[in-house]
Amino acid sequence: SLNAEKLKFSLAESSSLLSQFVNEDQLKLLYQQTEGWPVALQLLRLWYLQNPNTDPTSILTNNIDTLTSYMKEQVFEKFSQATQSFLLKTSFLDRFDIELANYVCDINNGADIISGINEHQSLIISLDKDNNSFRYHHLFSDFLQQTCVMKVGEEQCNNIRSKAALWFADKNHLSEAVSQCVRSKNIGLATQLIAKAGGWEMIMNKGIGYVESLLSHFSKKHITQSPTLSLLQCYFYLKLGQVVLAE
Repeated sequence: SLNAEKLKFSLAESSSLLSQFVNEDQLKLLYQQTEGWPVALQLLRLWYLQNPNTDPTSILTNNIDTLTSYMKEQVFEKFSQATQSFLLKTSFLDRFDIELANYVCDINNGADIISGINEHQSLIISLDKDNNSFRYHHLFSDFLQQTCVMKVGEEQCNNIRSKAALWFADKNHLSEAVSQCVRSKNIGLATQLIAKAGGWEMIMNKGIGYVESLLSHFSKKHITQSPTLSLLQCYFYLKLGQVVLAE
């Protein structure tokens, strides 16, 4: 049977569709944005044929409404309510496995739902050869997130992110936990998780690079307003020998 990877267009195949309209750099950008998804690339070609003078940098933006309609009517709405709910709740995850999906969705049949999603759509992508870890196509993920916000509201979507953050923290994936917290505007939970994981002492047992990656999720305002983050930032600067910044 054909899998999603084999159905994706290669860069060369994408070039044969679009090379008469765009230069090599523009083609690479469009290929990166569409990830070789045949439907998206065919829609772009149709758009160019009808609108040959379109600025290549805005070609995808001009087609978002068309792509959104396609994903809504031809993909999303053809799934069962259970699968739709699964797609929406997991769309906020940069990557997920079955256990995380089950936890976020409060279900125990995530594996069945994933296997039932039509892989030929090329919209759910396996990240390992054993099909244990997944992510959504970037365009599909954007569509699902926007749909979720429209259906249940931003607050509920942020609650899903915070719930995922607790799972990541429990599995010692602290950077991913913090990332989800910050994106859900739940800075309080992010600082709690960092404090629980060791706070400023992490600089000694986790190292400079680890702490730098954690701090990178926060704005300067977040750091100065939080004693936990300020102290962590202070010790980070001291480790770098930047005493003035530490003060």
